[in-house]
Amino acid sequence: MENDKQLFEQIFQKNRDRVFRLCCLYTGDADQRKDLMQDIFIRVWESLDSYRGDAAMSTWIYRIALNTCLTHVRSLKRGLQTRSIPDGFDILDTEPPTGMEPSVEHLIRCINLLEPSDRTIIGLYLEDLPQREIADILGISEANIRVKIHRIKQRLSDIATEQFPQMRQAAV
Repeated sequence: MENDKQLFEQIFQKNRDRVFRLCCLYTGDADQRKDLMQDIFIRVWESLDSYRGDAAMSTWIYRIALNTCLTHVRSLKRGLQTRSIPDGFDILDTEPPTGMEPSVEHLIRCINLLEPSDRTIIGLYLEDLPQREIADILGISEANIRVKIHRIKQRLSDIATEQFPQMRQAAV
């Protein structure tokens, strides 16, 4: 059991920031982000024994995180549901990283205006995941990912121009 906790702590430390950034794409509320992040890592903890190694650990965690985020969005539409914290899960500090730059906050606001599936794709892309891995996580072709990323970038550019016209003037 102690080895499981140590392994989990390593997994948590390695993936914490990426999972937090993914949570930012699905909720703008700091408390909900913290709850969502905690729920994701509870699911990782509970599923650790079922990891088979068919995909990279980070890919497996992203799938859990993505599914948890989408479930969160659906549950908000139906009414808030809570999840109990398993024994021994208190080993980690789930406080998210702080101090985002204003340009990053603007980008997150723009991304939050996208459809959930597009938020996911661009979030994974911004994490510098290879397109092959993004395709594996989402279960679609690599060619489809390339097309979607191109369209999402164009949509984000349009959204940024609409939402933050002062940034466009400053760039000129």
